[in-house]
Amino acid sequence: MTNKDWIAANAGYAQELVRSAWNGASSAWQTSLESERVPLHSGRDGGALLATAALGLATGAMSGLASAKRKRGRNAILGGVIGGTIAIAGAAAWGMRTVAGRMARGAARNVEDRRNLRWLERNPINYA
Repeated sequence: MTNKDWIAANAGYAQELVRSAWNGASSAWQTSLESERVPLHSGRDGGALLATAALGLATGAMSGLASAKRKRGRNAILGGVIGGTIAIAGAAAWGMRTVAGRMARGAARNVEDRRNLRWLERNPINYA
C-alpha cells in the first residue's frame, strides 16, 4: 500500500475523529454555566483582572526599557502592550480552566468511543 492509498483510506476516519472530538467539546461547552464561560466578566473579577493586566504591563515595560540603549521609549510601550496582552490572555485561560477541562474530557471520551467502534468493526466478536 502506497502512502497515497493509505491517506485516502484513512482520511475519512480522521475526519470522523475530528468531528467526534468537536461534538464532545461543544456539548461540554453548551452544558457549562454561562458564568464559567466568560472568565473576564468585570463584575466578578474586575480587581483581579486589573491587577493582572497592570503586572503584565509593568513587566513588559521594564523588559522593554532594559532591552537596548536606543529606542527605549518605543520598546517600553511595545513591551507593555505585549505584556498586558499576555497577562489578560493568561487570566482568561486560568478563568476558563474548569470549562476547558470538561471540554477536553468530552472530546477525549467521544474520540475513544469512535476508536472503539472502529476496532469492533475491524475485529468483530464472535460469541458462537
